[in-house]
Amino acid sequence: MQTDRGPQQLQTTARSLEIVEIIKRSGGATVGELVEELGLSKSTIHNHLATLRAKEYVVREANTYHLGLRFFHLGEEAIARNPSYEIISGTVMELAEETSMEVDFSVEEYGRVIVIFDEMGSSTRRGFQIGQYYPIHACASGKAILAELPDEEIDDITDAHGLMQLTANTITERDELFETLRAIRDRGYAINDEESNSGIKAVARTVHGPMGDIIGGLSITDPAYRFPPHYEVGDVLKEACENLEKTIEDQWHNRMLSEEA
Repeated sequence: MQTDRGPQQLQTTARSLEIVEIIKRSGGATVGELVEELGLSKSTIHNHLATLRAKEYVVREANTYHLGLRFFHLGEEAIARNPSYEIISGTVMELAEETSMEVDFSVEEYGRVIVIFDEMGSSTRRGFQIGQYYPIHACASGKAILAELPDEEIDDITDAHGLMQLTANTITERDELFETLRAIRDRGYAINDEESNSGIKAVARTVHGPMGDIIGGLSITDPAYRFPPHYEVGDVLKEACENLEKTIEDQWHNRMLSEEA
């Protein structure tokens, strides 16, 4: 789990980032709305927004502030730093077309999972989940990742984030979580049985790098009423992950040979 937060936070920076989060969550915000939510003076909010605008992180439309496209550039750079992601993106698209179901790939960061690739089967549009964070205990990819972590790290994550209930099926007790993780280790894949969204099921497996590290979780999702037997989806994912890991390993070896030349 990524936990490098350092011993001290700069309050001014934290406030600016909090404003960014509110603007993102609200789909735009006025100065008055930010004042009401944060309890800060109007002049303080104006100062933060002026700085963010000067650095092109927010834009103003009439009286409402929105995130600027600089965040798009930063997100693309965050993904580009891992050369495996391009290969994974191709696998997500191919698997969505092959299964006619939604396929996504998520990674763990700071004890949550974030969806970085999402494709809809039999559709020309991308999935809606890209950039969405989910509680790690409430989604298939997250539980697949948790199942491979040491108990101490799992405890750190649950201590930091708790076991938030999203639906009637969400795991909210530590003992139940660890029992579920043992079952995942036994069968090799994780199941989301309407635990993050009612009416939606998913199955996921982890994807590993050449050194055995967990890159993230590959997941297949569909409405519960038509979701195939879990083991069938697990078998599809097993083959896809094995092929994906082989391609990633070949890419890594080729890069090592290129650097040595």
